[in-house]
Amino acid sequence: MGGIAVLKRFVEKYGDKHEYVYFGDSARAPYGNKTKEELKSYVIEIADHMQERDVDVLISACNTSSMYLHEVDFEDYFFQVISLYDVMKDYFAKHKFRNQKLALLATSTTIDSRRYLDWKVDIAPIKCPKLVPLIEAGDFDQAYDEWL
Repeated sequence: MGGIAVLKRFVEKYGDKHEYVYFGDSARAPYGNKTKEELKSYVIEIADHMQERDVDVLISACNTSSMYLHEVDFEDYFFQVISLYDVMKDYFAKHKFRNQKLALLATSTTIDSRRYLDWKVDIAPIKCPKLVPLIEAGDFDQAYDEWL
């Protein structure tokens, strides 16, 4: 789900040892202005599709949808779920950021979820509603300017 950059890293690291199924939901993007209910329904729809594709692992590389994966019941699915939220939580648990304030540049929905508070680090949340569309359009200079 999302994250062509994340897929690229997996392919670089694991190459042809795995088969990859990429699902980029450009029809409903950006996710950052969707409600929690909309996001959960998208996640279930995508999970159902991946179940039909017989995947072993579902990696949610979309920060916005990852914030609500814990509210979706994956018990009837046959794959493991890894979310960007959990990866970040594990990362911050292993690497201590004492006396450092981190900036979280994210969609409004991600910031409004307040789930990043579980990471137990000092985070300055910064809503960047235009960031994802600019990045997806490949306009990195304007994306950089957006949050400055």
